[in-house]
Amino acid sequence: MKKMIVFTCLLSASAIILSGCGAKATVGSTMDKQEKELEIIQEECEGASNSVRSVDFSNGIYTGDLLVEKRHGFGVYEWYDGHRYEGYWENDRRHGKGIFEWNNGDKYEGDFENGEMSGYGVLYNKIMKFRYEGNFANDDFNGYGEYYHDNGWCYKGFFKDGVPHGEGKRYNKKGKVVQKGIWEYGKYKSKTSMIPNHHKL
Repeated sequence: MKKMIVFTCLLSASAIILSGCGAKATVGSTMDKQEKELEIIQEECEGASNSVRSVDFSNGIYTGDLLVEKRHGFGVYEWYDGHRYEGYWENDRRHGKGIFEWNNGDKYEGDFENGEMSGYGVLYNKIMKFRYEGNFANDDFNGYGEYYHDNGWCYKGFFKDGVPHGEGKRYNKKGKVVQKGIWEYGKYKSKTSMIPNHHKL
């Protein structure tokens, strides 16, 4: 069906080009009209390479844009075990803005790159009772971010591989700074960080 659409588009475009070439003198408005029609056909042909449909995989169902039988564009993937992703894809990988929901209620909203959380995003962890807002890389907290625990305390500063690393501040539930300085791999002046690890995709 897809080949037939492209073939029809090519025939239509050829007909317009030939009709324009066959005239000795063409009024400007006629040429403009033909050019616009040709542009419309080209847009339709470009869109014909993308299709939207549902596809069954071994671990779930995908519904959305496909390009050469790969998930490409906007789509939703629902795993049979309850996980769900809604957002953009590129060459069969999560890429661009999207929302990933785990089957335990945890949720990530933000940027993806080559299938991983990467860029800016917000992670809600229902099990460990925290919210992280900031930069991600390689499916983890990397760069500047803000970590808020449900019991009221928070950390604002730099992270590396999911733990505080670099300059940062830790606040108590009243908003008062209780620690300020440099963290190294989750530790501050010999004290272990209270921020727990979290699961990855």
